Amino acid sequence: MSAPVDNDQREVDRRLHRHCEPLFLVDAWVASGHSDATPNATVTYVKYSGWCYAVTCRHVVEELDSIQTNPEGRLTLATMYSRSISRYSEMDPASGHQRTTFKSPAPGGDCEGIDIAIHPLGAVMPWAAEQKGKLPIDLDAWVEPQWAQMKFACAIGFATEHKSVERDKVASPLHVVTAEVASNLGSQYDKITLSSSLEEPHGRFFSGMSGGAIFGNDGSNDLRPIGIVIAGSPGGSSAWNERDPSTAFLTPNDIVITGLSLSPDRFHRWLQAVGCFNA
Repeated sequence: MSAPVDNDQREVDRRLHRHCEPLFLVDAWVASGHSDATPNATVTYVKYSGWCYAVTCRHVVEELDSIQTNPEGRLTLATMYSRSISRYSEMDPASGHQRTTFKSPAPGGDCEGIDIAIHPLGAVMPWAAEQKGKLPIDLDAWVEPQWAQMKFACAIGFATEHKSVERDKVASPLHVVTAEVASNLGSQYDKITLSSSLEEPHGRFFSGMSGGAIFGNDGSNDLRPIGIVIAGSPGGSSAWNERDPSTAFLTPNDIVITGLSLSPDRFHRWLQAVGCFNA
């Protein structure tokens, strides 16, 4: 984890923050609102071929169907702005329940099983996102990194367990997790692994960062977008506390982040696979 930061680091974090925000699992009719205990994932904004998209993970969308307290299909994925809510859902006329508008690769294609879910936004970002200063990662301006020079990368996202309430608002801090690159990098590789062992326990749990972005440092003047976060370890505190430390692979000092490689060509294939290509 990045710990106490100087002004330059704060500026980097602020710039990274523009590309993502928390994606809450809330009641579709906002019957119960949301709190610091509300589960969340992360949504990343991406621009490709002049069109803006919201991106998260397939397993985040599938979690809607697995929550036992959702027999009526009333939970939805949503972002928040002040007292307004932006839902990623629509009414399913067949069942009368809410269904997500995020789409994942259909079975049978070359992207089958990829842990990605995409929602087309339009030629411009939504009003609420613009009010929060959100900007998409611009794949139209993407420059392929110098992969061999990339020894460290950072994953960004919003963890479920580290939110708080400030006055009447839920505060969800951005996690910027910097670790060593522990896998091959390049346009030909599907996945990214970051891994580091710190000198002391970091006390953070990364469940909720799924759908965030990964940026790599190749020695140039800017961090380059190279991936979408799938998962982080340690995940949730409950599973972590129930583990047997004597047989566990990870220690409280360890960080592991896994993600999908991101590039314009790969994003193009994802869009075709989910059926929402607008270029």
